[in-house]
Amino acid sequence: MNLLNNRKLLRSIIEQIDIIQSINGGSVQTQVNMKRVYQGFEVTVWAPGLPVEAFNLMLESNRLVLFTTLKSEYEGINQPLFDRSFSLPSYIDLGRIDAFYEDQKLTVFLPFKEMDEKEKKKIDIRHLQKIS
Repeated sequence: MNLLNNRKLLRSIIEQIDIIQSINGGSVQTQVNMKRVYQGFEVTVWAPGLPVEAFNLMLESNRLVLFTTLKSEYEGINQPLFDRSFSLPSYIDLGRIDAFYEDQKLTVFLPFKEMDEKEKKKIDIRHLQKIS
């Protein structure tokens, strides 16, 4: 049997080489940036070459977990490529977290909680005098 004539085998080998290249820092080099924007934080993930289907975003209590997997057509293997988690502070509104994908860039918006009038309280500042 000539291995070069077996297209399915060659395609599988090439795909595995591409996955290994990506895992070892080849074509998929992710960059994460977090910045404060009006009324929240914005997490931006650049991942050239990855489709939107590769991204997964999970919320576990106050922890945001972002990971990517590459689905292989052969044997149903999912290759993990990137994994990052963020501890979210109590002032982030977990129910309003939003994410969108555009131009090979995933953006996650972490909005601040809105303060109720009941939660607002003016705190008086006392002036302490030194005893001489």
